[in-house]
Amino acid sequence: MPSIIELRAKFEIERDEAAKFQQTMIDIQLQRGVDATSERLAAMQDRADAQEIRHAVRSVEDAVMLPIEGGGAVIDKGLHVAHKLADMVFKPFAGVVEALGNLFAPAPAMTHDQAERAARVADEKAQVAADVAAYRQNEAARQEQITERDEQSQQPLTAPEYFRNLRQPGHDPGNLGRDREPERER
Repeated sequence: MPSIIELRAKFEIERDEAAKFQQTMIDIQLQRGVDATSERLAAMQDRADAQEIRHAVRSVEDAVMLPIEGGGAVIDKGLHVAHKLADMVFKPFAGVVEALGNLFAPAPAMTHDQAERAARVADEKAQVAADVAAYRQNEAARQEQITERDEQSQQPLTAPEYFRNLRQPGHDPGNLGRDREPERER
C-alpha cells in the first residue's frame, strides 16, 4: 500500500497534468479564435474589393448605356473614371501578378467552344445595346412628334386671325350704328 506522501505526490502530478491539459485546450481555443478572426477579416477585404470592382463595372455600364446625343464625351469620361478606379484597385497586385506570371506558363488558348460562347455573348451584348439605343431614339422621336403636335394645336390660338373673329360679351357688331343713334337723339 502506498504511503500518504506517495499518494499526495501522485495527486499533485495528476493535478499538474490536468492543469497543463486544460491550458493546452485554452491555447488551442484562443488560436482558433485568432484564425477565425483573420479569416473574417480576409473575407471582408475580399468583399470590399469585389464591391469596388462591381462599382467600376457599373459605372462603365452606365456610361455605355447613356443616349448617343451626349455620347462621346460622356463615354470617354466614364471610361476614364473606370480606368482610374481599376488602376487604384489593381495597382497593388500588379507586381505580385507579374512575378507569379513569370513563374508559371501562360494561360492556354481558348477552346473552340469557349471562343464560340465568347462570340455569342459579345453579339448578345451588342444586340442589347443596339436595342436600347433604338428604343431611346424612338422615344426621342415620339417626344419630338408630341411636342410638334402641341405646338401645331396651339398655333391657331395665337394667330391674329383667331382674335379677329372673337366677340366681346354684350357687343353686337351688327348693332353698332343703332346703339349710337339713340344716344344722339337723347
